[in-house]
Order: sequence, then C-alpha cells, then structure tokens
Amino acid sequence: EGNVLTKIRLKNSSEMRGTIKDDFIVFKLLSGSELSVSPGKIRSIAFLKEEPIINAEATNHEDTSSPAPSETSMNQSFVDSTSHPENMVLVERGNFTMGDTWGDGYGSGKPTHKVTFTYDFYMGKYEITFDDYDEFCEATGRSKPDDKGWGRGQRPVINVSWWDAIAYCNWLSTKEDLPVAYDDEGNFLDKDGNITTDPSMVMGYRLATEAEWEYAARGGKNNDSFMYSGSEEVDEVAWYGSNSENKTQPVGKKKPNSLGIYDMSGNVEEWCSDYYGSYTNSEKINPFANSGSDRVYRGGSWFNNATGVRVANRNYSSPTSTAYNLGFRISRTAP
Repeated sequence: EGNVLTKIRLKNSSEMRGTIKDDFIVFKLLSGSELSVSPGKIRSIAFLKEEPIINAEATNHEDTSSPAPSETSMNQSFVDSTSHPENMVLVERGNFTMGDTWGDGYGSGKPTHKVTFTYDFYMGKYEITFDDYDEFCEATGRSKPDDKGWGRGQRPVINVSWWDAIAYCNWLSTKEDLPVAYDDEGNFLDKDGNITTDPSMVMGYRLATEAEWEYAARGGKNNDSFMYSGSEEVDEVAWYGSNSENKTQPVGKKKPNSLGIYDMSGNVEEWCSDYYGSYTNSEKINPFANSGSDRVYRGGSWFNNATGVRVANRNYSSPTSTAYNLGFRISRTAP
C-alpha cells in the first residue's frame, strides 16, 4: 500500500544515504519483542562489523535467553555509538613525508620533511555542505552565504571566512555537548578551556591542522603515492577547471581516497587551523603553526588546473577573506 521496504547490503564500509519514507520502523529484538520507532526520532543507523550488542535497557528485563553483554562489549558499544562522529573517518596515527614529493616546487611545498602523529583523529568524509551550514545559520541567526546561483543543498558551502568556519565548529561542539575547540581569538582550547598549541589536546570539532589535512589526503597510514587524493588520474577524484563546468558540484560524487574521504582534491579549497608559514626540513611531531597573519587552505578547487589540486599544494589568505571557491571540512581528535 505504498510503504517501502528497503534492504541494505553494506560491504567494506560502503554507505547508502537517503531519506526513510515510512510512518515508522520496526526493530525486532533478540528477545522476540518488537520496537516501533518514528524515523524522525532516529539520527543515524550504524552497521557494525562486530557481533550485535544488545543494550540490556532496550530489551525485556525478564528475558534471560541471551547472556548479558560483557563489560568489554558494553564499552565497545559506547565507543561505537557516541565517540565516533557521524560522517567522519578515523585517521590512525603514523608518519609521512609532507610537501612536494614530486620535486617541482609548485605551491610552496618545499622542503619536504617528515611528520609524525602520536594521536588518532577523525576527518570529515565530506566537505561541509550548504545544508549543514544553513542549519547553523538558522540556529544562530547568522546571514546565509551566497551560493552564486549554483544551488545549495549538498554542494559544498562557499563564501565563508576562516572565522565563519571555526564558529560553525564551536556551534557543532556545543550542540553535541563537547568542549569548544576555539576561543574568541581563534586559539585552540583543551577540554578544560585552556589555550593549547597541541592539537591532540583539543576535544571539540575543529578545522584540521595543515599536516593532518595532507596526511589524510595521502591516505594516512596507507601512505598513498598519488598526486591527487585517491588516484593518479585527476578526473577520477577531483572536480577541477577541466571538468567542473566552472562551479562547485555536490559532494561525494567522485571516487574517494583509500580512507573513504571524498573531494580532498578539487571542488572547494578547505580552510585549515594553521597560520601560513614556510616549511623547514626538520622532523616534526604533531605540528601546528600558531602564529602569523594569514591562514592556510588546502586541496584546490573547481577553479584550479590539475596541478593546483594536488595533495601537496598550499595556499593562504586573510582569515576574514571569503571566496566562491573556498569552504571547509571538519576534523576532531579521537577520544
């Protein structure tokens, strides 16, 4: 009678996104009872690789047919359900060679240098979209940025300054009961609200550091050697000057990189937390540039040629600047 029964099969962390069109969803519990929930009450549905974990409070308390979950299982359930941010990818700690590893010096990526991370972090799977940012504007009474007539929705937000981007991050942190990542001067804050220059101590949503950004774009521990994030063939992974129709495109339409992150080459340039500065050849651990005047942005955009969307390409601007090829994605230190 018009109801839709959707069967979803996921392999290798593949994802199906969309709208559930039904009056309610029925969950069949292992106890045999059923729980009907309105789709409007469901924020997300996670499919885990682990064996199913049943929350004792959501089942019939008199049912003893299934053993109680172990403390380890309950802890794992907590981590999976509350600590893993929605639409973010875990980037495990490791090291890589940062900079222009192809040797032509384009984009101020010299000298190359070794970077080591002693912490894991999450990177947004997608660039922040107009849908995401418009919700923030409506909740805070801010003016919505211009879309240049290209459309909003799932296109990446544009015409946002660095200050706009960190305001969004702080709003999202507050919304999810996390400590905010920035103070009014743009300094990093730790969980206790103290200024820090160590990204590993920042618990709220934030912009990636420049080094985190490039590490994730290169596939993290996979140490991908590609010029572009996810491929040596730019058209596979990037919207850039030759294929973008001179405008942004909806996020996630190109091939992701090996971590499952989309559009790190092309579509829009992405603000990072760091101030811009020249590279040195010394090895660095958890680097973050906390002084200067201009802020870094990375990744190239729909406007650039292929060279400009390489993973090592750098750019910078005043934190008050806005542009129709500049947006952002969010990051967060893993708990």
